[in-house]
Amino acid sequence: MDRGYLYMALVITFWGLSYPLTKTALQAMSPFTLAFLRFSLGGVILLGWARGLSYGVKQAINGVLNVAAFVVLLNLSVMFTSNPALSAVLAYTQPVFVLVLSATFLRQGIHPLQALGVVLAFTGVLISVGSLNFDLGSGLGLLAGLVWAVGTIYFRRNLTGEHKMRLNASCPSSLPYSSPPPWP
Repeated sequence: MDRGYLYMALVITFWGLSYPLTKTALQAMSPFTLAFLRFSLGGVILLGWARGLSYGVKQAINGVLNVAAFVVLLNLSVMFTSNPALSAVLAYTQPVFVLVLSATFLRQGIHPLQALGVVLAFTGVLISVGSLNFDLGSGLGLLAGLVWAVGTIYFRRNLTGEHKMRLNASCPSSLPYSSPPPWP
């Protein structure tokens, strides 16, 4: 078996388990404490590889948007919903928001296939929300996706040239990896 497939399987497994485990952990601690523990551990581990930190006002704003606000909203979403999977799906509407915000604030054109993707994604969200119980947690999940999208746009405008590993060690998972690249 190719090592790449093994690593991908491990990432999928751990990422998939994070939502039910977050729901369980939130019974014992606040969403703020959980976010702090999660990213402090990641920051300490990455610090060894990064061999330095990237810090400043822009990096702090990036961390607040892409880490603190996003993860706290996501944790609150999971805490206040009966369906953590729906919360996760709604938070991952971030690429839809990124595309719209990129066109609006970065003046990037939208390719017809991207527009089709936005329509299909939005239709899927409406079908999911309509067929399931939309509650406070669901709304917070959508808000988390929007905040993450704003953070992605902020990153693109202000921190694209930063040393990625040092930025991530300073504020773990602050890089907006899932944002769609600009269309060529």
